[in-house]
Amino acid sequence: ENAIRDAVADGSLPKKTDVKAKARELDTYLTGVMTTARIKNSLEPMGKDLVKGVFHCLEAAIPSKKAA
Repeated sequence: ENAIRDAVADGSLPKKTDVKAKARELDTYLTGVMTTARIKNSLEPMGKDLVKGVFHCLEAAIPSKKAA
């Protein structure tokens, strides 16, 4: 919850964000991904789509990579 609350405070997430609900939703998503990985005995479910799923749960845009 603290990280989501911080994201709301710094403007990364909308002020109307229900912090407790988003924390529960994110916990459920991550538990599901980890359970799937364990059942399949593979880290593949935790690959690149994990980040996309987290940002989707938070209804946030994935930050673009900045050129070095």
